[in-house]
Amino acid sequence: MALQGLQNFKGIELSEAYLQISNFSYSMNSLLDTSIKTEAVMEADGVTLKTEAIYETKWVKKPTSEFLVKVFSNKAARDEDPYSSVYEFTFKLNVSTDVDADNFIKQSYLALKADERYKEFTDV
Repeated sequence: MALQGLQNFKGIELSEAYLQISNFSYSMNSLLDTSIKTEAVMEADGVTLKTEAIYETKWVKKPTSEFLVKVFSNKAARDEDPYSSVYEFTFKLNVSTDVDADNFIKQSYLALKADERYKEFTDV
């Protein structure tokens, strides 16, 4: 699975640029999330605090993922030498872990194609 299309790299036009995801990382992080449980209440004068706000802090799990995309001048260059990429870039994504969701790699390619820079690329 890869994407192919017109890519300009530092003024060089790659008419058949071949984009391939080579690495994918996923982690589940625990973060503190603080929210207001009860709003503060002011006295009628609008200046004096009658009741302070009550905050609630809880741990939440937040998934993060990132994938590495290698860009080759074309598919033939990739097939000849998989280490001959012209350049690489990383792309962040919030993947779905639902049971019926696409696998992470497919989600990554779909996210890449949703990006304005790669929407005209074709699946190869």
